Amino acid sequence: MSVKSTYNFVPAPKESEVFKPDWGHQVSHDIPFKDGESGEITLKITAKTPIFIRNGHTKDVTENEFSHRILPNGDKEYFIPASSLKGMIRNVLEIMSYSRLKAQNDLFGFRDMANKKYKREVATSRSIKAGWLVKNNDQWEIQECSWGKMAIRDIETKFSTDEINISFRNKSAQEKYNLVQNRNHKFQRAGDVNVQINNRDVSLGKRYKFANHGEFNGSLVFFGEINRKQHEYVFSNNTTAPAFSISSDLMSRFKEIESKLSSSLWQFFVDNNYSRIPVFFVASETRKVKHFGFSKLYRMTNTKYLNELEPLKSYKKRNGPYRMDLSEVMFGTVTDNPKQTLKGRIIVANARVKEIGEGGIKPIAVLLSSPKPSYYPFYLKDGLTYLEEAVLNGFKKYPVHIEQKDSLLNPDNIKSQSTIKPLPNKTTFECKIRFHNLRKVEIGALLSAVTLHNQEDYFHAIGGGKPLVRYS
Repeated sequence: MSVKSTYNFVPAPKESEVFKPDWGHQVSHDIPFKDGESGEITLKITAKTPIFIRNGHTKDVTENEFSHRILPNGDKEYFIPASSLKGMIRNVLEIMSYSRLKAQNDLFGFRDMANKKYKREVATSRSIKAGWLVKNNDQWEIQECSWGKMAIRDIETKFSTDEINISFRNKSAQEKYNLVQNRNHKFQRAGDVNVQINNRDVSLGKRYKFANHGEFNGSLVFFGEINRKQHEYVFSNNTTAPAFSISSDLMSRFKEIESKLSSSLWQFFVDNNYSRIPVFFVASETRKVKHFGFSKLYRMTNTKYLNELEPLKSYKKRNGPYRMDLSEVMFGTVTDNPKQTLKGRIIVANARVKEIGEGGIKPIAVLLSSPKPSYYPFYLKDGLTYLEEAVLNGFKKYPVHIEQKDSLLNPDNIKSQSTIKPLPNKTTFECKIRFHNLRKVEIGALLSAVTLHNQEDYFHAIGGGKPLVRYS
């Protein structure tokens, strides 16, 4: 199956290819260049298709409306926010001037059942172990234990009463832990959990049942709901020594990835003061943990930060003092080093509507989704993943379509649809771009980025409707 993207990429330069103006260190707001000029540009914008920029600057209106403010007489004044315009122009200038790719130093977990490396490392690995994650002094480690599976129906029956019917259906792991407070019990072996693969039985683990005099002293371990899930886990309370060590770097990456999740099981364990946390893991022969997680098919957290991938990696390995690229010299930059921070010399105002186009403002149903950098096949070259020394594809750009396209609305996916109120095509806007102490070459670069080299058949793309394209 092929997956089509609504966006493409423009390759980004390595540090050796970045254009660094030799006047960058001379930029000043107080001392003008000999050939420096200041002035303003009146920018007139005409929408060639319906345009939508979500109203996110105030809590008083719904987000499905176009960005606007309420006038004293109660009317709505629609506008393109200055930040959106400035970002659009700067992005074009970065590409055409061989400026550095600007990206947050994000970190993404990795779980892909179709990926050979994930299947080898986790999904079909015979090296998966179970254990208790504990903190020994200041060092995190995992104490290995034996484990098995427990039928969900047996757990529900065990803890249901005449007054309360315990059900795990559609419950998160956190909800299950709150439902079942007493998780330490005696169990006995009740066979294996088997599945049929290529007409033969394959064991997925030992199966246990409750037994007052059972020889297995264990604790119930819960995970979230998935389709047709029939079992939870049982971890032995007895552990083997020595423990498996976790590097501070791996633990740091694990915590950062978990912190981005809307519902983090790690945060649940921390908030409820769990002294030991059940995990699955893979370790090296030297008893160092390679990666670990909260389920048998966990999200690998030994992935690379974006700054550890090219071309961002090359920006960190520059020789000599930092030299700004053209976009930083013109639009400014903020860094942790005050000596590398520069105030921009270009100010872009909000682009207010001058005239609303034909047909007026009408609500439409669409399926909008934000790009997910965690989906590595789109963002990385050569089929590599965030586990490896990969190369980022570059600057993300949406293809510009002159004619209005259909939305991505799928009648089978009604739950994900949104209703938005775009401004119609032929809507016109106007704003001012003010610049201070720009050299002539910088003014030329600014004009080229704004007008796309003054080419009549080239257009900018802006707003939340960029992915609304149709593929045959």
